[in-house]
Amino acid sequence: MKTKIISLAMLLLIFTVAITGCSKDDLDPIIDVVDDPEPTDDPNVDPDPTDDPDEDPDPINSPWLNPNLNYGTLVDQEGNTYATIVIGNQEWMAENLRTIIYANGDTLLNEQLDINWNTVASGAWVHYENDSTYDIPFGKLYNWYAVNDNRNLCPSGWHVPSAEEWGILINFLDPNANGGNTVPNTAGGKMKTTGTQFWLEPNGGATNESGFSALPGGGRALFGFFAGSGSDGQWWSSSLGELAGDAQYTSVGSFEGSIGIASILHGTGLCVRCLKD
Repeated sequence: MKTKIISLAMLLLIFTVAITGCSKDDLDPIIDVVDDPEPTDDPNVDPDPTDDPDEDPDPINSPWLNPNLNYGTLVDQEGNTYATIVIGNQEWMAENLRTIIYANGDTLLNEQLDINWNTVASGAWVHYENDSTYDIPFGKLYNWYAVNDNRNLCPSGWHVPSAEEWGILINFLDPNANGGNTVPNTAGGKMKTTGTQFWLEPNGGATNESGFSALPGGGRALFGFFAGSGSDGQWWSSSLGELAGDAQYTSVGSFEGSIGIASILHGTGLCVRCLKD
């Protein structure tokens, strides 16, 4: 298996990213890109045995959470259990989404092949590097078509947050962050899981005092490349970007405590956090 090293800035140029409020240098950690392993025979069957809710870890005692805070729990439409946390006037999932079905029971496409990921124009998911061991704790990667579907990717009573709702969270943690449009800021550090068990060094500014417990699930580019596990936490919003074919997302890296908001093409694979209605 070949391993290449590229910067997120280069990857974002491949994506033709439209950055809002921060430069590409603010979102430029060094990350690994790994070629695809062979896909499973049935791309619509989740190969991850940890998706069995009976095998989920105890969500409120998971090592990526803040042990000094009180967490709730949420069960999604597939039976996966998540920790939840109240931050200000919002209640967030404190883990990345793992479901492979919409709230109405329809199944999302699991598109593993690089060449096909580039052409999918409907809701799809994938594990980072097509490796199911990433599922807990990093969750799955979804394209924006899955986010922007009225069948609802999030559990009933929850939704994918808009850019404005992300901004409310960010401003609650750092009133000078301008909803993620001003960097540097301290909001990202207050959201990140501490230590280097999940994040690459130095995991700058991480305190997780909010309990959000941000994890670096990485992403998948339009051309199928995987990048950023360990160095980048990136989550979709439900909001369109300024350019056609773009949607807004938030990103925090391992090198600093800032969180930024930017735009990226709909076909990109990113993590999802759900927000209570």
